[in-house]
Amino acid sequence: MSKKMGVSSDLELQPSFMTLLSPEILLAHLDTDNHDWLAYDSDWFYKVEKKDITLPFQRILHITNNMKNIDIYKEKYEHPKALESQRSSINNEQLQEAEKIIRLILNLEQSTAIENWAQDTENRTLVEDIIASHHIKILCLV
Repeated sequence: MSKKMGVSSDLELQPSFMTLLSPEILLAHLDTDNHDWLAYDSDWFYKVEKKDITLPFQRILHITNNMKNIDIYKEKYEHPKALESQRSSINNEQLQEAEKIIRLILNLEQSTAIENWAQDTENRTLVEDIIASHHIKILCLV
């Protein structure tokens, strides 16, 4: 946590809430047993969901820089579209900023693949899904 964020100072480019699917091995340095929101640094918070038997060796991870999003997330079961209603179309610059944040928090090398699954993925083949099981998948950007 002594690292400084190497991301753009343009706040419009920074996503404020991200949901990812990550191989568990890439989360080794994070606290994955505490299922509450934890501070990464003074600006960013993360939450690792409990293990899901339908996603072997993978975990859902949420990242945000806005405490209001944490409150909305906590109420998501009552209001499932609350965060998604804030979603706008994500441009390439915003996706690049999201990848920088993800790489910093997860301590990833540039060679680690991050895929944008926030868009339609229905046309993926089974082989593509198997290959992608070792990649970080962005499920939602707000």
